[in-house]
Amino acid sequence: MANSPQSAETQAIKDARPELNGQEFRPLVYQGEEIPQYTISKDGLVMSYKVCKDGRLLSWTSVGNKGAKYPAVKLSLPVDKLSYVDELAGNFRGQTIGRTVKLHILVADAWLGTAKCPEDLEPWWDDFPIEVKNAMRPYFHIDHIDDNKLNAHVDNLKFVSPRDNQFIRKAGFDTRTKNNT
Repeated sequence: MANSPQSAETQAIKDARPELNGQEFRPLVYQGEEIPQYTISKDGLVMSYKVCKDGRLLSWTSVGNKGAKYPAVKLSLPVDKLSYVDELAGNFRGQTIGRTVKLHILVADAWLGTAKCPEDLEPWWDDFPIEVKNAMRPYFHIDHIDDNKLNAHVDNLKFVSPRDNQFIRKAGFDTRTKNNT
């Protein structure tokens, strides 16, 4: 099984994790909530302070269908910070729940936040109150500018509308150049 395409894809994701080398970290944000005891760098390194006060670098894993996997990390999230919790699920642990979350989403939420938006909204974005921006954020998709899903660096991510994301992904059309690829 070690030579199967699925395991090779997962190994490529694990190998793509950057080295810890003086990166700046910010508090991790999930579903609009700052999650205590976790921080994240611009390139997707996640530190956990749940067990070790100096922090422990989390391993990258993969999530998604065969041929369409994304780098992700496994988190133990406090239930009071989540919008939905299934207490009957096997990952429910009383006050926390285990989730495997795609890194590009975590990077975008921590580093882009509500300062950025899809191009369609830019003319009006600065006029929206922060409450409206926070309410709209879950409806944005995140595009990898270089189309490399292993590159979760903040400089490679931008918010797009769901329509634009489907158009980019399904049709092979690049809205950045307005050319078919």
